[in-house]
Amino acid sequence: MGRTSGYDFVDPLILKILRESKGSMTTLGINYRVNQSVGRTVNLRIIRDHLIFLAKKEKISRIFDKENGIVYYKIIA
Repeated sequence: MGRTSGYDFVDPLILKILRESKGSMTTLGINYRVNQSVGRTVNLRIIRDHLIFLAKKEKISRIFDKENGIVYYKIIA
């Protein structure tokens, strides 16, 4: 699973959003902020794939909250 072709702008935008956030964010929250920034709808699956890619490349951390079943992402300092 990797980045989706034609969406090269998503990775830098995700990194910017996470850098600016005061804490960890969920996939849905990041998707909302990406859509606001670009002024159109980017599919949630595309955002998820890019988040997984960035986590594998160790640009962001992926934290799974077992209690709530929610994945949070945070920029790696």
